[in-house]
Amino acid sequence: MKNLKKGFTLIELLVVIAVIGILAGVILASLNSARGKARDARRKSDIRQIVTALEMYYSNTGAYPATTNWFSGQPSYAGDILVAANLLPQKPIDPSGLEQSSGAYMYAVSGEKYTLWAKLENPSAADSATLNTCALSTYDTGYTINYCVSN
Repeated sequence: MKNLKKGFTLIELLVVIAVIGILAGVILASLNSARGKARDARRKSDIRQIVTALEMYYSNTGAYPATTNWFSGQPSYAGDILVAANLLPQKPIDPSGLEQSSGAYMYAVSGEKYTLWAKLENPSAADSATLNTCALSTYDTGYTINYCVSN
């Protein structure tokens, strides 16, 4: 009489576990990349929203907010000024929660010209090309900035 045992060998189980581990690692890596791209899209959208609010502020007052800062708890900073003027529902905050001191959104104004900066996680060649159109000398950020908008 033959003794047939049904089941998997230890080697077969180890191979299946290794394959599942490799697949999980690949999936997690692509999810992290997609999350970074989504945060960058949010940053660009926030900058466009701020530009619209700045132009509306200029239309109402004849000048841009005369501050060189974006973030603070004080009402004299650009984000707070635009919220107080009912041009923004709330001050846009970097999706990763960074404050200005960490290199998130930055704002500078010089007379009739303003510049907004953001630090993207995954900058593309097109994003770095926009830096040539912005006057980075108007504000020494001290951070690696790879996206900006200027009027």
